[in-house]
Amino acid sequence: MILLYLKSCKLLNVDNNVDITGKNVSVGDRVTADTGHVNMTANGDLTVRGITAQDKIHLTSTSDDGAITLSTHGTNDGSLQTDSTASDAVIIDARGADGSFKNLTTAEKAIDTDGNWKVYSASPDRDTFSTNLNSNTTARWHANSDGANGLDEYAATNDGNKYIFQVQPTVTVKADDQSKIYGDTADVTKYTTTATASFTGRDDIKYSVLDDRFKSAFQEGDLKTRYTGEIALSSEGAAKEKTRMDGDIDRTSSDNARPYFVIKAEGKNLAGKEGYKVTTENGTLEILRRDANISGTGTQTYGNPDISWTTDKDHSNLVNGDDVDADKVSIRAGSDYTDSQKDRKTANAGTYNNSAAFDGILNQNGEDASINYNLIGTGTIKVNQAMLKLNTSDIHKTYGDATGVKNALATDYAVTGAVNGDSNEDLRGSVTLTNASDALVTKDGKEYTNNVNSDGYAIVTTGMSTTNGNYKLELGDTGHVYLDKATLMLDTKDVETEYGTVKETTSEVKGLVNGDLPTGFIFDYGDYGGAYLNDKTKTNNVNTYHFGTDVKEMRNGKLVKPLNYTITGGEADVKIDPKDVTFFVSGTGNTLADVTYTVDPDIDAQLAYGEHVDADYTPGNDLGSNQYGVVAHINGTPIVTGDVAGNYRYNYGGLITLSPTVPTKPDIDPHNPSNLDGSGSWTSNMGNHGVPGVERVAGLASAELPFFKVEAGQVSHYGTYDVAADPDKVRLEPTGKRLPEPNQPKTQYREYTKTLTTTDGTGMFRMVYDGSVFRITPTDDAALALVRTGDVKNNVELSAEALHAGFSEMGILLEDLDGVYVHFENLY
Repeated sequence: MILLYLKSCKLLNVDNNVDITGKNVSVGDRVTADTGHVNMTANGDLTVRGITAQDKIHLTSTSDDGAITLSTHGTNDGSLQTDSTASDAVIIDARGADGSFKNLTTAEKAIDTDGNWKVYSASPDRDTFSTNLNSNTTARWHANSDGANGLDEYAATNDGNKYIFQVQPTVTVKADDQSKIYGDTADVTKYTTTATASFTGRDDIKYSVLDDRFKSAFQEGDLKTRYTGEIALSSEGAAKEKTRMDGDIDRTSSDNARPYFVIKAEGKNLAGKEGYKVTTENGTLEILRRDANISGTGTQTYGNPDISWTTDKDHSNLVNGDDVDADKVSIRAGSDYTDSQKDRKTANAGTYNNSAAFDGILNQNGEDASINYNLIGTGTIKVNQAMLKLNTSDIHKTYGDATGVKNALATDYAVTGAVNGDSNEDLRGSVTLTNASDALVTKDGKEYTNNVNSDGYAIVTTGMSTTNGNYKLELGDTGHVYLDKATLMLDTKDVETEYGTVKETTSEVKGLVNGDLPTGFIFDYGDYGGAYLNDKTKTNNVNTYHFGTDVKEMRNGKLVKPLNYTITGGEADVKIDPKDVTFFVSGTGNTLADVTYTVDPDIDAQLAYGEHVDADYTPGNDLGSNQYGVVAHINGTPIVTGDVAGNYRYNYGGLITLSPTVPTKPDIDPHNPSNLDGSGSWTSNMGNHGVPGVERVAGLASAELPFFKVEAGQVSHYGTYDVAADPDKVRLEPTGKRLPEPNQPKTQYREYTKTLTTTDGTGMFRMVYDGSVFRITPTDDAALALVRTGDVKNNVELSAEALHAGFSEMGILLEDLDGVYVHFENLY
């Protein structure tokens, strides 16, 4: 057994038990206990980077705000692995009132055990769950591992995987709002309730237990299973005799009624389960108006204002003994009858439907009960006419040419069958007789043509000495008025929108006649030539789409082509522009190889329709003072701010700020050196223009430097080379000399990461200068392969290219160099 009291360590591998106690404990790599357990306790934060144990794994933080973190190291995925099958095989116990758990592992399963695991923490809002540690069950609330601080004790030995939190949520069971029709009896037993649950996090923010952020860790399921007891519902408004003025909630409706009643939700023997509290909330019952369909008929003679009313006493759908108020039957204002009547005693002869108004309902006490009903009147008024015989011929005019129709009707007829002392000659010569036709209609005192009708409109005569239809037409030889369609020009506006935003167009019509207004037309643009998808709820890709306009109007409850017009025009375009996505990338780290990037705001949150892009970031231009720009890569493609990729235009800025640390030079054992002849050079195509630091190379044109190989901690001598540097390239020529390994003090630290290319390939290298020596280290597998391939030539070409980057981009002076080391290990 190993018992340690420490703050941090890198890697621990023992045969038996591991017991670690400290204040802030941090283990830099995987801990392995081949045959025993691993117990770690911190009076502060506890960070591990993977544990492999034969027996149980217990991690405990006892401080008030201690965090237990499962992290990674290199290829180590950070998972906890144990062969234990116990119910407490893995225990993570952040006991503090503000304790937290952070799962930063990258393994498929953060905890791999045939037993069970438990995670204790203060509140879900303090934790980081990731997606690889799902309990697949409910959480336990208002509990901890020892029952301290007035919390429930949830034993680690309980069966199953479980998250246990100290916060306590409350289940609120609310009676759902309901409505009923006046006069109906409501069955309250069929009313429903809705359960919600929330808790106040340690950040004083209220969270739902069903928050999407927690679903990868635990699932609370049906919240009605989190309490015991019953919810009884009742309401005074359920009775059929309750009216819309009897409500027991002090609130009025838009029609000044009081139709709202409380639905009481009363708990019986309610008790929360699994650490929940439970409470109830009342709902609202609204009494709605009842439809009452009342019919009746009124009859009068043309010119006589007296109307005889007959009301259908079997009126439909009245309840509670309510009845029609006979004193409130009248001619309906705004009806066809009053439109014809104007200021006269009667309307023109004819039948006027829906022209009688039934304005009142009385209850059994003779009181007005109209507030409880929607009164629908179907009363009809009939006006009788006189008889004339009219012989007419056919008339052909264009829709809207009311004057042409009227003039033709005024002249193209013959009258016979005059009555009441009138002669045909008098009616034709001295008595104004108007030939009328349904081809003409009167609106607001002005005549218009009727709709186009292929069958035409019969010509009729409306009385003697009047044109208002006092006489009923008795046809002799009759003609018809035929109306041809008018031409209507349609102007549909082009649309410009961005991807993700559906914008509708508008259309204007030109050439309306006959008093027609554009409000009667319905314009259908289909899917806008393919610009919009999913029933016009989603835009198509960025492009320009051409479309036409289908015009319809509502007639007899159906959408049909315009009856009176021939439509021309109506074509337009939809231009879908890229959607702008704006963000800023912040990067921090010690070196360019370990930069952590933060993006604000989130890119995916700005994308339309829940779309996703893979966004990566690499360092950009060196801005000086350990600061660099950022290059964003969208779906693997580098972009410049303002670039368009797919359906989006990406606008971004970025800044990397480094905080370098000075590395410790490894101990190097001497090794038998050997020299290989060779030469190398690297040439820039940039000349003397645009290469930072070129002027500083001029201090020394050439120098003899020793070059070394470092592999597995052993240093061997590549040889001594004459280094010639100018702004465009660096040349290495062997000298045959053997200069010793330099032993000068480190006076500074410069670090630079760059992609280097030789005739053998390309790789990413880190170059470090400490004031004396220059080190070239591979940072990826391609660079390591490049070093090994170039070894047969003493890596002369690689060294020349790296030195040119050091002189021209790192600001190193040739006279300040004492030696060059090429490393064969990927240390990063």
